[in-house]
Amino acid sequence: MEITEDMKIYAEFLGENGYEHDVPDAKEAGLVVGNFYEIETVIVGQSHSVVYLKDYKKSFNTVMFDFAALLDHEFFVDVDIFSSPLFNPYIGDV
Repeated sequence: MEITEDMKIYAEFLGENGYEHDVPDAKEAGLVVGNFYEIETVIVGQSHSVVYLKDYKKSFNTVMFDFAALLDHEFFVDVDIFSSPLFNPYIGDV
């Protein structure tokens, strides 16, 4: 599914992957495995990417999440933020 600017994108916390400190830090910040969190912004780098979540001040490693769009205010549909120029500056202009 192509991501459009009007979509709300959410991150589902997987509770795994990342550096040794990533998962414990995320849980300490209040993230719960299986919960969805609204994305404020994503910063995609060449070798490391982070996501900022609404209502959280710190960033989190993107490898700890699956990403989804909320459709019709009730259905989550998987999306690939790394293939979208809205999130990934390395694949084209918005």
